[in-house]
Amino acid sequence: MIKNNFVVSILFFSLIVIAGWFFFKNNNNTLNSNEAAFALKDTSVITSIVISKNDSSLTFSRSGGYWHFYKSYIANPSLMDICFRVISQVEIKSAIPKKKLIEISDKIKQKGSEIKIYQKNKLIRNYYIYPDYLTKSIYMMMKGSNKPFQVLLPSFQGNFAAVFRIDTNFWRDLSVIRYSPAQINYIKVEQTGNPKQSFILQTSKKEKIILSDLISGQSQKFNSEAVEAYLFCFRNVKIVKYIGNEKKIFDQLLKTQPSYIITIREVSGNLKVLKTYPFNKISGSPEKENIVYFNDYCYLLLNDQEIAIVKFVEIDPLTRDLDFFTH
Repeated sequence: MIKNNFVVSILFFSLIVIAGWFFFKNNNNTLNSNEAAFALKDTSVITSIVISKNDSSLTFSRSGGYWHFYKSYIANPSLMDICFRVISQVEIKSAIPKKKLIEISDKIKQKGSEIKIYQKNKLIRNYYIYPDYLTKSIYMMMKGSNKPFQVLLPSFQGNFAAVFRIDTNFWRDLSVIRYSPAQINYIKVEQTGNPKQSFILQTSKKEKIILSDLISGQSQKFNSEAVEAYLFCFRNVKIVKYIGNEKKIFDQLLKTQPSYIITIREVSGNLKVLKTYPFNKISGSPEKENIVYFNDYCYLLLNDQEIAIVKFVEIDPLTRDLDFFTH
């Protein structure tokens, strides 16, 4: 009898252990799959990303090899790389103590950025990310959950959560020109201070290259190597930054004669007009923009709509004299 009771007790205890193991196993699996599975290994399935904060949002979608927002703006590739590193490689550093769960989860919901990741119309990830600057910790939490986690990004030092912000000037690609020779129909360079050196360079696949004096309209003989080198300069021209809607500066630029006017007509028919202005002709510059080397930068007006700051070394190769091609 005693032996039978002992066997029953052992079996009962074993059943409890097995049941407990399955309970905790299922709980852990649920936690891993639903509350802590932030990383998405296969990012090739992503078709759009939405970042939301304080009733504002920014949507990124893939097109033509680049990520765009507001349809026409290309997102900065370097920032998108960080974004995708977070999406695919973020790891759990630690769970949050119970006594701090409510405090941290409330902060994440109130101050964090919400991330939505889509595969076509299917929402495949939806979570918050929040950097706590006081503790230098970064937290993530699934939407609909109240269990935040402290996270890390392997081999990355710094606040990677800061990339998820609603700021169009922050996200915009700093390359204002990115053309191959086959994309250009013609380039016109006007020098307001030296009109005799102004020119127009016509080039396309279907036509031979024609270089003309802008004043007389007469075609000029040119050095083909010089033209080839010049067109190469249009492959990637970067600005320092956009400066937003500075109405005072914008009004001054429109009233001031630019140093150069560079007009690029694409084969598709689109026009891009760049006008350069030295700082010394615009009041309040460059101290307001925190530019240290006064003579190394200038203002760039894009299509009479946006203002940017550019280094002379970036824009100077585009402002060649007519003599550059003919001598």
